[in-house]
Amino acid sequence: MSELKKHIYDDENGLHYTLIRDYYIEDLKLFEDKNCMNDLLSCEFSIDTGCVELRYAEDRRISINCTAVKTK
Repeated sequence: MSELKKHIYDDENGLHYTLIRDYYIEDLKLFEDKNCMNDLLSCEFSIDTGCVELRYAEDRRISINCTAVKTK
């Protein structure tokens, strides 16, 4: 059995993935501007939804689905 690559790129969807144990997890780039981290109020994982929830000032929110993984 050949060793799996640590990083791959999917031409179909244009996304990069990193191998974590047996799964390829999508590489996420959340912030273009480092100053926006100052607006972050909370960051919590919800066991009910399997998502990481980021809450910002002015009621802005980001939800990251941690159950969506890509297998080779």
